[in-house]
Amino acid sequence: MPHTWKQALEAYCYPVDLRKFTDASKYRRWFKENIKPGDRCRTMDFEDRFRKYGRCSLKVWGEVAFWKNYNMPLAKDGITRNVLAGGVSEACAAKLWSACKDYIESPGLESFRKFRKLLFGNPVVANAATFPAFVRPDKFPMVDKKITRWALEHGAEHRYPGGPALECVPDLSSDEVLRESHWPFVESWIRWCRFTACKLEILTGETWRARDVEMAVFTAQRSGLTLNPLPCDQTRCTHRDRRVAHIDLEAFLECLKRLGFEVADRRQPDPEDDLRSRNTEERAILDAPPGHIDLEAFRAYLKRLGFDVDGEPQPDPEDDLRNRGVLVEVGGEPRATLYGVLAFGRDPQRYARTRDFRIECVAYAGDDRASEVLQVADAAGRLDEQVDRATGWFLGLGRFESYEGLVREDRHLLPRRAVREALVNAVTHRDYAVTGAKVLLEVFDRRVDVTSPGRLPNHVTAERVRAGANPRSRNESLAHFMAGMGFMERRGRGWLTMRREMSAFNGTEPELLHDEPDRFVRVTFRLVPGGNGA
Repeated sequence: MPHTWKQALEAYCYPVDLRKFTDASKYRRWFKENIKPGDRCRTMDFEDRFRKYGRCSLKVWGEVAFWKNYNMPLAKDGITRNVLAGGVSEACAAKLWSACKDYIESPGLESFRKFRKLLFGNPVVANAATFPAFVRPDKFPMVDKKITRWALEHGAEHRYPGGPALECVPDLSSDEVLRESHWPFVESWIRWCRFTACKLEILTGETWRARDVEMAVFTAQRSGLTLNPLPCDQTRCTHRDRRVAHIDLEAFLECLKRLGFEVADRRQPDPEDDLRSRNTEERAILDAPPGHIDLEAFRAYLKRLGFDVDGEPQPDPEDDLRNRGVLVEVGGEPRATLYGVLAFGRDPQRYARTRDFRIECVAYAGDDRASEVLQVADAAGRLDEQVDRATGWFLGLGRFESYEGLVREDRHLLPRRAVREALVNAVTHRDYAVTGAKVLLEVFDRRVDVTSPGRLPNHVTAERVRAGANPRSRNESLAHFMAGMGFMERRGRGWLTMRREMSAFNGTEPELLHDEPDRFVRVTFRLVPGGNGA
């Protein structure tokens, strides 16, 4: 049953003192953290740190290498120094990041080996596999000898009908390590972790990443805990004698698609869009009690809408929150919804499920992601705060001079209103069922991209967006909130506004890319007419 998996994940503990790296004193801003208690939350903060700086700093790559090899006293310093030097190829951080992303986007032994060879000369898997797991923990688990031992002892018990099996598990002797020659097992481990994460997510109602499955297995193997096989059918499951969930087959199949599995279509598209995406904003965040909602922010929002929040009598605060979709009942206890957390939460990114629901801002020196990174920032907080912070970061990148006759004018890189409109649409209409992915604001040499996770909602096409068709949002409550806060209109004018602003600014039009296979929507603004970029 899933409670043994939750217990193992909650018991995960891998404390590491980065200050114990022999050369730590040489690095002013790095190797300063003592990662205690090393639980899942603290480790996820460390993963976030790598994703924030991994494009631009070899130092954070070295920190991860030291972290991974912390329990290997004879090897950890040498491996760390090697990574800090850019590996055997002396690669820069941008090149390592690009090769790692190439493997993530096209996983296979060839792309993994290409990435590994930049860092390590020998074909050992564990160290190189750590970095993809830090970049995309939703899709990639770590793997090492301890994991292999668990798979050998328990893999047969956890084989599910129709699901991937742990195959070709090597029986490693005490002096053997996992190598690229064991790649069939590595691939089966990745598929199995993704599949098991899907089952656990449906059974528990909480977000599970492939890396979370690996963390639970690591803890079980190290501590002697038992991970019970999960139910195989659509029967009810219980957690400490409390009903948890039905396994929703459609939601399960959608989860498999999100994690990269090929799933044949079982029916024609639902005119109302798929159930999983449509109801995401209404789902409870199980570790968000009513006290995590900022009542003053909620009252200020109601006041903007014209409600009298000062007169008497006033409804009970919890009843008011519940009636407006900010709270829902879960097992008789009130819990905040995703909508409630993103609109009125005190710390919206504090939860495992929501930590990536933010805007990542990156400025590059060139025209692709392999270029040198000039600036990185995270725009977190409630949705309105995210947009304001990301817009402010962009405007702070600088100005340039333009002349109208003899009159000089200082101008931003792009019109503020166009950038803000794209960011508002990205955070409001993104697919919040896609975890582990942020909205991206990326500034290149000749263009600016705003990328939102997920497909266009409710069978809207790119052509209809360009034509200014009536809006159809998958996140109706969030759209209503952003409209009430004065960030958007609800008449489908967003694209037309961006077109008008860009035409007046430099004579270009925004470009819209709807990538259905990879599930993202991207708006591109050209900084110069005719600039195609990469």
